[in-house]
Amino acid sequence: MSSANVRRYIHSEGREIIKKVIEFCDEEEITGKLKIPIQNVTKRAAEATGKSEKE
Repeated sequence: MSSANVRRYIHSEGREIIKKVIEFCDEEEITGKLKIPIQNVTKRAAEATGKSEKE
């Protein structure tokens, strides 16, 4: 089997992070404004993933 045909599984923690990012983006779309300014990249990423900035 070639590497192109290998299925990659996303485990529960990964699925939870993806869910949080989608919810974060959806909320910004619904409200029409950013929750955290775009210049605060690390803070935005931490908020979107539900992780701390230090992780």
